[in-house]
Amino acid sequence: MTDAETYKKQGDAYFEERAYDAAVSEYTEAVQLKPDYVEAFFMRAIAYTFSDNQPSAIADYTEAIRIKPDYIEALYNRGTLYYLNDEGYRAIADYTEVIKIKPDHVEAFVRRGMSYYLQDEYDRAIADYTEAIRIKPDYAEAFFMRGFAYSLYFKDNPLRAIADYTEAIRIKPDYAEAFMMRGRAYYVGEEDDKAYADYSEVIRLRPDYPEAFYERGNVRAEQERYTDAIADYTEAIRLKGDYIEVFAMRGDAYYLLKQYDPALQDYAQAVQLDPKYPRERLTFLADLEQEGYTLNC
Repeated sequence: MTDAETYKKQGDAYFEERAYDAAVSEYTEAVQLKPDYVEAFFMRAIAYTFSDNQPSAIADYTEAIRIKPDYIEALYNRGTLYYLNDEGYRAIADYTEVIKIKPDHVEAFVRRGMSYYLQDEYDRAIADYTEAIRIKPDYAEAFFMRGFAYSLYFKDNPLRAIADYTEAIRIKPDYAEAFMMRGRAYYVGEEDDKAYADYSEVIRLRPDYPEAFYERGNVRAEQERYTDAIADYTEAIRLKGDYIEVFAMRGDAYYLLKQYDPALQDYAQAVQLDPKYPRERLTFLADLEQEGYTLNC
């Protein structure tokens, strides 16, 4: 074993112990002794990533790719770092290179689809998710992501999105996020009962999900079940104390129950959390003020 390999092996041992700074030092010794040691550059990049030093990680992946241009793992990982840093087109370029080398790399299609999504290129995102599903028909996350893209590409027609979320749920019955997004799609399609059922399932799966309580509360408010809506809004606020929109909506529900003091308190809390919160979103504030109530915050 060469000295470079010894340093690499010691770096791997430190990495396994999650001693990432020590691992970086050992990998650095390895590449200094062997400047084309592609595996050491790759592992140092991962250690840098875990040390929250993404620029250095990208530099090391780039060097690994210079040494070994068809290094799929380095291309994929660098693409992921670009994606996380909102450098969508650089991410797309790396994932595209991965796909050229390995046309059935399902994760690269999904990640490239996510990168296209961030660039608002929903049609290309959908195409990539569709290819991922062709390669791996039981890929619940690909159905979920395609459903998400459909919901934006076909804003006025949620049926395709619903179909994909439904398939994701069939494959992965405890997929809370898929229930959540299908609930939203049903709500957009004015299928309140189905939306309510999906939000309730999210709450069963994830009792700590404030958005599910908030959105189920909105369904109950639409159905004029204001007391039930208040119960959901209250739970959402318990889980997320600075949830401005929920204070505003709970205020509306209190007003509609003619409970004006708590309505005003909730509106005041929304404004206290965000002094720039649009007053027009406090639906009944003007009515309360006309009746002599004052917003104190």
